[in-house]
Amino acid sequence: MSWKWLKRLLPLLFILAATGIMSGRPIAAAEPGDALQQSETEPGLPDRNPLFKDNVQLLAALAPGSPALSEGVFWKVYAFQEDNSKNTEPALLYSGTEPTPTLKLKPGRYVAEVSYGLASNAQEFEVKFAEPVAPVIPVNGASLRVHAVAAAGGEKLDGMFFTLRRGNSEGETEELVRSSLPEAIFNIPPGEYTLTAHHGLASVERAISVKTGDDRDIEVQMDMGQVTLSAHAVEGGDALEGATFFIYDVGETGQNREIIRSQLVMPSFSLPAGQYRIAATLGLARTEAELTVTAGQNLQQPLILNGGQLKLASMLNDLPLDRNVLYRIYGLSQKRDDTNQGEVLRSTIAAPTLFLPSGRYRVESQYGWHNARQTREIEIKPGNIETINFVHQASNVQLRLVSKPGGRPLSPVKWTLKYNGSGTVLISQDAEPELILQDGSYHAIAQHGSKTYTQVFTAKSNNDQIVEIIVK
Repeated sequence: MSWKWLKRLLPLLFILAATGIMSGRPIAAAEPGDALQQSETEPGLPDRNPLFKDNVQLLAALAPGSPALSEGVFWKVYAFQEDNSKNTEPALLYSGTEPTPTLKLKPGRYVAEVSYGLASNAQEFEVKFAEPVAPVIPVNGASLRVHAVAAAGGEKLDGMFFTLRRGNSEGETEELVRSSLPEAIFNIPPGEYTLTAHHGLASVERAISVKTGDDRDIEVQMDMGQVTLSAHAVEGGDALEGATFFIYDVGETGQNREIIRSQLVMPSFSLPAGQYRIAATLGLARTEAELTVTAGQNLQQPLILNGGQLKLASMLNDLPLDRNVLYRIYGLSQKRDDTNQGEVLRSTIAAPTLFLPSGRYRVESQYGWHNARQTREIEIKPGNIETINFVHQASNVQLRLVSKPGGRPLSPVKWTLKYNGSGTVLISQDAEPELILQDGSYHAIAQHGSKTYTQVFTAKSNNDQIVEIIVK
């Protein structure tokens, strides 16, 4: 038969083979319109080639014989390298964080490297044709779960900070890892370690010895208490804003050493059990108290300042002043003899709110830097809010020595200005001194060269003026 005819018969032969003619099996006749039915004895499709299946499952364990790890594992799989003298990196075939990854690998030798926290190990395994393998790789490490309590039997503490170091206190230590979780988990190789737990100012250090396969819970007793401070004008009053709190460590010699301070409204401190001195200040008021802290204690400690607020403001006629204002506050004798105990506070804020211990005070508002002053006396009572509004009667005045009205100021000039012919308000060598003066009569004296010139003028409230002295 020629090749031409064979090519024409090939499609027919394939059809006959598919319908069973070539196998010798009879074909049931079908009535017209009936669908062909597949024989129930027809064999199914063969399984897919085992070379295309996932044939490797990797498992990790803390130690040989330990249960498989279910999280926190990191894998790398390399092709095995017979000769390491080539100084070439082995081919990385897989890396990932699946706890039990399944892989499809050709027959051959491989190296699985597994890490679990700081613990790690590498192991060789072999894949054979059509034989699945599930190597278990031990990380040869230990797992520690660490939490802290304030005292024995207490609840787990939030806000912890743990540090793990390699080595113990007898030699040098190397910091390995930190954690700020309430329950810290450390997966580490076997060895000697130092664990430090911090909570506020409380700190505890423990030596830990770890063996391969250890799976332990560690509870650290901090032997500390929690103290919340607040400042009040009077007992039972609301907590004051703006106070500064101090905590002092009472030393063996009785010397107090400041260990922490805070400006929060109600700060909370974690303190090791022991003796302390606490203080609160606000403005000029200050109070102190002794404090004993016991393990597991949660203490609310109010501090009573026994003072009140003083609100100050200054005005020029009906307009509030927002600059060039200086307040001075003087303490007065409690015997009401008006004995001045000296300046206790000054402020350049235009409208300050001050906190003062209870008592009597003289308050002065100075507008400008010369003689525009107003004073008031006031008594501060615990928990009260007092207000003083100063009203100034003053004006802006500029002095000039000129050769003719409106002329350029002459210099150099030494100026002396007296109020009502007596008290000296100003001595200056400025060519054109500018002043804020309270209402009244003034005597201006200008020395220019060997001559002296004088002039009397009146300053009127809210009436700015230029005073010219004409040289004749």
